[in-house]
Amino acid sequence: MIRVKLVSAGRIAALALFITIAVALTVYLVMRSKREVTEPDGRPKLQGKVVAVFSNTRYAHQVEGRVRFLLTSGTDKTYEDGTHELEQVHLESYGNDGTRHDLVTSDRAKVSDPSDLQKLDVEFVSNVVVITSEGLTVKSAYLHYDQAKNIVDTKEAVEFENKSLFGRSIGMLIEASDERIHLEKDVDVTLRAEQLSAGPSRKDNSAPGAARAGKHRNETPEQRAARKAHKRARKLERKTARQGLAKAASPGDTETKAAKTTTSPRSKDSKPAAKEPTHIRSESALLERKEHRTTFEGKAVVTRGRDEMRSQRMIAYFDINNRIERIEARGESNLKQLDKAEIASPNMDFFFDPDSHQLARAVATGGAHSRSLGPPPSREATADSVEAGFVNGDQGNVVETIKALGNAVVQIHAPLNQPKGTEREIKAGTVTLQFHPDGRNVKAAEAIDKAVLTVTPIRAERGADKKTIRAPKMNAEFFEDGNRIKHYSAVGGVTVEIEALVADSHPLRVTTSKTAAAEFLADSQDIDRVTQEGDFKYNEADRNAVAERAIYDGQKEILNLRGRRPMVWDAKSRTQADEIDYDRGKDETHARGDVRTTYYSRESTNDSTPFKNTKSPVFITAARADARNADGVAVYTDNARGWQDDNFVKADRIELYKEDKRMVAIGNVDSALYQAKRESSPGGREAVPGFAQSDRMFYSDESRLVHYEGGVKARQGDDHIEGSVVDVYLMEDTNEVDHINAEGSVVLTQPGRRGVGDRLVYTASDGRAVLTGKTARVDDVEKGSTMGSQLTFYSRDDRVFVENQQGTGRVRSSHRLIKNK
Repeated sequence: MIRVKLVSAGRIAALALFITIAVALTVYLVMRSKREVTEPDGRPKLQGKVVAVFSNTRYAHQVEGRVRFLLTSGTDKTYEDGTHELEQVHLESYGNDGTRHDLVTSDRAKVSDPSDLQKLDVEFVSNVVVITSEGLTVKSAYLHYDQAKNIVDTKEAVEFENKSLFGRSIGMLIEASDERIHLEKDVDVTLRAEQLSAGPSRKDNSAPGAARAGKHRNETPEQRAARKAHKRARKLERKTARQGLAKAASPGDTETKAAKTTTSPRSKDSKPAAKEPTHIRSESALLERKEHRTTFEGKAVVTRGRDEMRSQRMIAYFDINNRIERIEARGESNLKQLDKAEIASPNMDFFFDPDSHQLARAVATGGAHSRSLGPPPSREATADSVEAGFVNGDQGNVVETIKALGNAVVQIHAPLNQPKGTEREIKAGTVTLQFHPDGRNVKAAEAIDKAVLTVTPIRAERGADKKTIRAPKMNAEFFEDGNRIKHYSAVGGVTVEIEALVADSHPLRVTTSKTAAAEFLADSQDIDRVTQEGDFKYNEADRNAVAERAIYDGQKEILNLRGRRPMVWDAKSRTQADEIDYDRGKDETHARGDVRTTYYSRESTNDSTPFKNTKSPVFITAARADARNADGVAVYTDNARGWQDDNFVKADRIELYKEDKRMVAIGNVDSALYQAKRESSPGGREAVPGFAQSDRMFYSDESRLVHYEGGVKARQGDDHIEGSVVDVYLMEDTNEVDHINAEGSVVLTQPGRRGVGDRLVYTASDGRAVLTGKTARVDDVEKGSTMGSQLTFYSRDDRVFVENQQGTGRVRSSHRLIKNK
């Protein structure tokens, strides 16, 4: 990244040098001409006749035996108006104390009347070269010095160079009194490449002590104090580091020795890492030494290698040691690291490290935009302001963090060549990005204040859902490359929204919880797994769920509900269990552990249950329940029990088929589902509940049939029926028995009598029972036995009608049996 160390205004323009030049020329010319002349108006005009010509002049000015300056010229012409014209000018200045050696040469020089030092005016013309003791060289076709205004100016092209920089501009104005320099047009400055040094060599003693001391001869008291304080701080830092290393190490500690070897300074044979030059361009520039400030105006551009900084205006501020502290960029500001990142905003501020002079921090305000550069997937960020932190790493000065503040939006585009790839977007009041050492790939992200993460598939197709997560605070970890999210977490109250990209695929799904954590697929960057903890709630149209926590498998599309007895419900029913799983792909629900389902009414089961009350709720419990929601199938297994009011059915397994309006019960079936009316007194009837046990039971609402099979035992009041199969037909609108059919080793038992046969038909309206079969028989404790192929008897009296009685050949007989009272 950009490293800037601009030389102070005084050094670039050598203000002291021009003041010395003015004094030297004045002294020289006064000695040459003693005439009184009229005060000139403006710059030297060279008017009138030449009154004197001197050739090959040489003048050495001494003070107290010490040469202050030496001036030579090929020709010196004096005009009537008191002005002078010098040719082949060569001026050397040694300063008041003899410690300087400054040089000015030019083809010609025009000097005003030197009689008034306050209004001396000098023009250096053609091939003007200024060389200062600090190693600065200034070249121009023209330089002008005005003693009255104490300024140096030119409209010509100016080139300047020293060991640290070189550059040029068109036009220059130096205000000596205010210590300001104006570079007026087409400013172009290059700061030379520096090298990282391993430190001064102890063997390098070639520089004499006086030269080393002279290095800081011209610094101010404030600069000297700051330099010494900085030096003391560095010494203390090194001393503390050595003491810490000594404490950590022990005699014979091989690991410590190895560490010392590893962290030792660069070897003698290694070369310092080369630094790239810094290039600065602008339409104009202003250097202000007193204010420690330099301003570049008009399309200012600072580049260093592949890095670039742009703005309409840049103001650089320096410390007392002329080290850059910060830069203010105003108007269309832009900071770019090629193949890494770019930040743009109306205004930016850059802050530099005081030791390394590397860019440490950049702040973009007024609506900032940042984007990644280089290989995809690309990344973009917008905010009211953006703050970027930089660090000097193996790949140079690279971005370490980006903090977007105010309406922050971070977009990470889909990976290439991923048909199922996703676009990811993070919104929040503040978003902070931390980068891997390459400065291009995000390492971690933090979003605070109404944070929103959106994951959108690039293809709108069935099964492709847009996922939105909202929370007060979010954190994300990324893979090492590709700006790919690896892990995500949110706290403080989380909302997850899942929206179908294809219309009418499914309703909007919304979940809430206290916290959430998500794992992302490395290739497509879709969500692989989401875990929501704390007071989890789910809503999808009329479907709802609650639990302590939920785990969603994005690949299998399965939602696991756990903790605090999860419950799911919709407009027709609710189910609670120890564990509930919802398979979104198959639209199936699986519940385990003390499953309890409540259907709000028999109608909500679509009349698939054989209970009598249409409006009363229906309850079903079991150890497990599995439901296919799309086709209305629910299966309850392991000690299943369903009931409504006084009616119930129990079995190892209960199956509901809502679309077909039927129920199946399998294994150890026990039920009380119907009622049978019987005569309780002459002219009176009562409803008697019916109970049945069997291996299996089937109910069909359309045929109003309850079908029992396998070891059936049914009873209603004092009547008991046994058989292989028993069919109970119910009346249309009630659960009262219309008639009963029994088959297979049928046994009918009533008080005082017992009938057996192959088939039994019982009609509830008249209490008639017809028993048929080759061995049909009725045994009465008082009247004996009656046999026939068909026996008909009634529950309200003792009559038995026999058809085709065995042994007598009679077709029919009728017996009046006396019943015990």
